[in-house]
Amino acid sequence: MDHKEVKKRKTGRAASVRPPVVNEVPAQRTANRGFWFYVACGMVFVLGFAALMLVIKGELRLAGRALLVAMLFAGLEYNVMLPAQEPMSRADEFAAFTDLLTFSVVPGFLMFRLAFEHWGVLGLGGLFVIIFAGVLRLSLYKIYNHNNPVQGWVGFIGIPCTLTAVFIALLAQLFDTGSLSPVFRLGLLMAVIGLSFLTVSTIRYPNPAKSPWILSLLVLAVGAIFYGVPVQLPAIYALLLSGAVYIILAPLSARERR
Repeated sequence: MDHKEVKKRKTGRAASVRPPVVNEVPAQRTANRGFWFYVACGMVFVLGFAALMLVIKGELRLAGRALLVAMLFAGLEYNVMLPAQEPMSRADEFAAFTDLLTFSVVPGFLMFRLAFEHWGVLGLGGLFVIIFAGVLRLSLYKIYNHNNPVQGWVGFIGIPCTLTAVFIALLAQLFDTGSLSPVFRLGLLMAVIGLSFLTVSTIRYPNPAKSPWILSLLVLAVGAIFYGVPVQLPAIYALLLSGAVYIILAPLSARERR
């Protein structure tokens, strides 16, 4: 998952009395969590590659479902992620490249095939905006981590690329290629540009993937989408509504914790 995340431990009076603990995580536990971290990252890459092949074949609905499952494995990444340390820098690089493919390149081409394919240069511009926003974000998250520490708060600076990918994946479940009116396509283009702007913005958002309850609800929603009628449409609209509420209201809770 997108790792442009801000983390800083609160400093108490005891920190000035006792020396910091150098190795807080036992070696075996570190190895186990590192193993599952790489497994989750690998599944994100495999699902992203499968989604790209499905987009090429024109199976846009299946490609969107592959992205939704990849979102769940991306949430698992955050729940097994190790504390910041030197060996994890390689894992961070691996996660960044998998995110670039799965949550930036694939959603861009999925949206292009779904809504922008017949718009010529304008459609290519929408594709460029989605991918470039992901590239810019994933290249800057380490700089943001270093220069924007927030005491006692864990979250994102800007919305993660995963949110834009899920939005496009849900659209692929609702609409077919050629069924969208020009006005609706223009609205989707403006929405994608807005999400891309929020992706590289400095607005602070909490990290919902850290909550096992939210992750469990996401698993149920994705399962409902795969199940089909009569629970598919309610699950899709519930995810879209939850995403809109997160984008609008979540920065307020992050601001209160500053």
